Amino acid sequence: MKIIGSESKIIQIIEGDISDLKEIHGKMQLDFPPNEIKSYAHSKMLMENKKYKLLLAKQRGLNLNR
Repeated sequence: MKIIGSESKIIQIIEGDISDLKEIHGKMQLDFPPNEIKSYAHSKMLMENKKYKLLLAKQRGLNLNR
């Protein structure tokens, strides 16, 4: 885990897993054009084969179930 920022505004960078991908992939589809995002199945396969990492930024004080 990498921590960025001052004491009051700490952001943690953590590695997500398949359950995180499942939770946020739909939101990603809303934020990116179709030609810029991989399908859920393809992203999952890449993560399972250690070819892709999902990095999550968590701000101190926010509850992101982690």
